[in-house]
Amino acid sequence: MKKINQDKGCSVRRGWKNLIAVLSAAALAAGCVPMGAYAAQTADTAESGVFEVIADDALEAQYNRYANEDPERFVVVDDRAAATPDINSLTHNPRFDGAAMQSGIDVSKYQGTIDWTAVAGDDIDFAIVRAGYRGYGSTGQLVADPKLRVNMEGAAAAGLDVGLYFFTQAINEQEAIDEANFVLTQIQGFPLTLPIYYDIEAVTYASGRMDNAGLTIAQRTANCQAFCDTIRAAGYQAGVYASKSYFLNYLDPDNLSVTNSIWLAHYTTQTSYKGDYDIWQFSDKGTVAGISGNVDRNVRYVTGASEILSIPLSYAESSQVLAIGDTYAPVLYGEGTVTYSSSDESIATVDENGMITALRKGTAVITAVSSNGTSASLEITVSLPVHVALNYSAMIFTKTGETETLPSSASMVNLVSTDDSVVCITDDRTIQAVGNGTAVLIASDDEGNQVTCNVVVDENLMTGDVNADGQLDSEDASLILHFVSEQGIGLGTANMTEAHRSLYDLDGDGIVTAADASTALVLVAQNGLA
Repeated sequence: MKKINQDKGCSVRRGWKNLIAVLSAAALAAGCVPMGAYAAQTADTAESGVFEVIADDALEAQYNRYANEDPERFVVVDDRAAATPDINSLTHNPRFDGAAMQSGIDVSKYQGTIDWTAVAGDDIDFAIVRAGYRGYGSTGQLVADPKLRVNMEGAAAAGLDVGLYFFTQAINEQEAIDEANFVLTQIQGFPLTLPIYYDIEAVTYASGRMDNAGLTIAQRTANCQAFCDTIRAAGYQAGVYASKSYFLNYLDPDNLSVTNSIWLAHYTTQTSYKGDYDIWQFSDKGTVAGISGNVDRNVRYVTGASEILSIPLSYAESSQVLAIGDTYAPVLYGEGTVTYSSSDESIATVDENGMITALRKGTAVITAVSSNGTSASLEITVSLPVHVALNYSAMIFTKTGETETLPSSASMVNLVSTDDSVVCITDDRTIQAVGNGTAVLIASDDEGNQVTCNVVVDENLMTGDVNADGQLDSEDASLILHFVSEQGIGLGTANMTEAHRSLYDLDGDGIVTAADASTALVLVAQNGLA
């Protein structure tokens, strides 16, 4: 957002920062955000509005293919930061007297590699990360910012409040809705604490497709509202970003501010904008520790608990299978006072703390409703008691020929491997690694119940690659943290092979702790393996 024709001229949420870092790591470990792949639109799917998931290593290539239509490529990095004020030297509108103020930045791929720990240590409270853009040229291509994932995760892990923005070139409401769905598909339920903003502005140094579409104020405003409504329907807060002149001359800000957060861009020490806004971008020439070159600086006003944007409520999983008599306390992310209910209490009940008890065979839906107005549902399937068990849910071998016993319940009548060329079962039920690959061990009892154990045999696995995807990245660090939080400090659980446990011990001290996750992140930062 460096290229707009601008009108040049303490945080109350500090307690949520550690929580969001934990929620982010837990969400990744629970599978809320699919690491290793992100959604994007290809040339083949552009006209249909369909998004496909592409691998991380293809994101940069996909971006580069359409980089000439990225408005932010016109950014000129210079050093005028000495004159940039901080939020305490600004003249704030009297309407915010008594309000708590947060200091923030917004970033995209053009800030390069960011040291988010250093950013947080420089009194920065929040970051708004670019999710992507629609190309301003004839293709109108939807393109993901290749730094979205690392910036979103890094800011959250450092304890910052996190929001997103998307640069639009939509010429009608359907395209605006497509843009919203594009963003939602990319983030896959990542727990944001700030809104997803619709960045609407003219393209400087070029002629954009939206600029040439002859849109009226009403049409532009309708596009903004369509985007925001779609974002809100998915459980996130929504907002609109524009410069003072754009709000006044090309949009209906009074209409938009009724239901949306307003992020005002006005590069001055005292804005004269009289409309509603809760974030003010006051400079594009700021400097912050951890970022090379200039970065946009923002102030966010928080005037009371009712104006603190809520974390959407969501379960870490969408469904769960329980046996009769089982109890289960699912992980719930979000903010507010929560009440619970069951669609069929004869099948499964839920108490005031969210603990679920399975009573009889069938399916029930558990619903959690937060006082912030968001809700989440979890489908519970109750089955007959399972009389078969395996002592491992996952096994990893780093050498062919390795063996491991697989204790199981006495009533098991059958144990098979889905691929004997990867792992085979001997007559005494010993599991033996045969060749590189993946397979599933399936145990079944005489009542038709089944349990499975996923097996990976990979002689090239590196220490730290706990998800066995062939690379060391931030997901591995998140999974190590999740492992430590569930199992406690130490070698972990008996339900894990020695080879599997050794993958977690990056610092080689014989125990698995949060320090191993930190070691993983340091290696990623040093070697660029993410």
